[in-house]
Amino acid sequence: MFPIVFLALLPIYGIYLNRFRASQDWYLNEILDYGKKGLINSIIIDIKDDHGIIGFDSESELARSIGAVRPSIKIDELVRKARTRNLKLLARIVVFRDDMLSRDTTYAIRDSNGRWVDNKGIGWVDPYNQKIWEYNVNIAEEILSYGFDLVLFDYVRFPSDGELHRCRYSSDGDREKTIRGFIDYTRGRIKEFGVCVFGYSIWRPLSREGQGLKTFKDLKAIAPMLYPSHFSKEFRKVRQDRYPYYIYFDSVRRIRKSLPDIGIYPFVQGFDYLEEDFGPEYIKRQIEGLIDGGADGFFIWNASGDYSVSFESLERIGGRTITFRIGRDNQRGGPVH
Repeated sequence: MFPIVFLALLPIYGIYLNRFRASQDWYLNEILDYGKKGLINSIIIDIKDDHGIIGFDSESELARSIGAVRPSIKIDELVRKARTRNLKLLARIVVFRDDMLSRDTTYAIRDSNGRWVDNKGIGWVDPYNQKIWEYNVNIAEEILSYGFDLVLFDYVRFPSDGELHRCRYSSDGDREKTIRGFIDYTRGRIKEFGVCVFGYSIWRPLSREGQGLKTFKDLKAIAPMLYPSHFSKEFRKVRQDRYPYYIYFDSVRRIRKSLPDIGIYPFVQGFDYLEEDFGPEYIKRQIEGLIDGGADGFFIWNASGDYSVSFESLERIGGRTITFRIGRDNQRGGPVH
C-alpha cells in the first residue's frame, strides 16, 4: 500500500466509477487502458454508495445483518490490475446518507412516521450516533487492507434536501462540532483518508449541513465538489467570460489560504446538467482553473461512467503533462489561460 505521504507529493488525476461500472470487466479494462496511456493515474470507486450498499465482500457483521453487502467488485483482481498500470485506487465511502442502515430506526434520522427520507426517498442515519462512525471506519480499514491507497468519505454532513423540519435527531448539539468529531474519531483509527465536501462550504460555513473550511483543518485531503452547474447565478455573473474557470481557480485559492498544508483534489463536472456549452473545452476550463489555483489533483465525475467527452478533454490537455503542471509547487501568481 502506498503511504499517504506518497499521495500528497504526487499529482492525482482520475475519474469516479460507481460499483456497477467497477464490476464490469470489459468496461474496467477499457478504463485501465486509459491509465496505461497516461490520461489518468487514479480511480475513485464506490465502495459504500449513497444507498449504503457495499460492493465488496465485507466481513462487517452489521453490514451483513442488514443485507448491505452485495459483492460485485473483484477487489483482489482490481488492485492487481491497477498496480500493473501504476494506477492509484481510492475508495469512496458514503457516511450519513445510508438507506440500508436507516431502515433500522436505531440508527436513522427519524420523523413522526418512523425514519426520515430526503427528497429522493433515501434514508439518512443520525450523525450524532457514534456507532455509525465506527461502522464506516471499520469498512474503511477493511478496504485499505486490500491495498487501496486512500479513502474519501462523502456525505459527511447533515441533510440539505427534503422536509428538513421533520428531522428528529438523538441530540441538538453543534453540527459542525459533530462533523469534526467524526473526523477526529477517524483520525484516531486511520491516516489514509480525506473528505468530499460541498462546494459552497469553501465560500461560507454551512451551519445546517455542519461543514465549513475550519471543519477540515489537519486533514490529509479534501475533495470539494465544485460543479459549476450547482453554483448560483450570482457566481456566474462574476467574471462570466471566464466561467467556469474561476469557480475552480478562486475556490482552490480560498482553500489554500485557509488550509495551506491540505491536499486539494476537486471534483470536475463531467456531465451536462444545466450546461448548454458542455463539451471537452468546458471540462478543460475547469481543469485549467484548478491547476492554476494550485490544486494537487482532481477527479472527473460522471455518475453513469460515460467519460467519452472527458477523455477527449484530457487528450487535449496532454495526459502525463498534467504531472508537470499540477501541485502547490507550480502555483501561478495569477491565471495564465
